[in-house]
Amino acid sequence: MGARIDKGEKMRISQLTTALLIGALAGCVSMNFFQDKQGEKTPAPPIEGVDANGQVMRLRDHAGKVVLLSFWHSQCPPCRMLFDHERELVRRFAGKPFVLVGVNTDSSPAELQYMQQKSGLTWVSWWDGPAGPIARAYAVDRFPALFLIDQQGLVRLRQFGIPEAGVLEKKIEELLAEGSKSTNKI
Repeated sequence: MGARIDKGEKMRISQLTTALLIGALAGCVSMNFFQDKQGEKTPAPPIEGVDANGQVMRLRDHAGKVVLLSFWHSQCPPCRMLFDHERELVRRFAGKPFVLVGVNTDSSPAELQYMQQKSGLTWVSWWDGPAGPIARAYAVDRFPALFLIDQQGLVRLRQFGIPEAGVLEKKIEELLAEGSKSTNKI
C-alpha cells in the first residue's frame, strides 16, 4: 500500500518541478547541484560593494558571525522560491551570531529594490550587477548559489541550486556550536 499524497503536496511538488525546469532552461540553475566535500575549508573572498540604496557594505562588517551569502536575481524562479526558506533561517537564528546577506545580479539597483519590497525581504543584498565582481570572485555561474562562511572567514559549504531540506539549518547549527574563538579573517 503506497503513501497517499494530498492535493496541496502534489501542487507544491508540481510548482518545484516547474520552477526547476524553467530555471534550468533559463540558465539560472544547473540541474547538477554542487556541494563542497565534507570538511573542505577555503578562505572567503573579501567583498566590498553597495546595496540597492548605494550604502557601502563589507563582508568584514560581519566578522565573528556565521554568514550565509545568497546569490540571486529577480528573474530566477528557484531564487524566489528560496525566499520563504531564507526568511525562516533569519527568524530561527535571530539573536545568534548569524547573518544572511544577499548578492543580487539584477541589471539595476531599482530592480533589486523593487523585488526586496515586493517580496518583503528583511535582509540586505549587495547589488553586484550582471556578471559583477562579487559573483566573479565566488565563481558563481548559476543561481541560486549559497555560500556558508564560518566565524573565521572560511567557506564551509557551497550549494548551487535549491538545498535539500535541513542541510543549511544543520550546517549553521554546527558552525554556531563550534563557536570558535579565533580571529575572523573576513
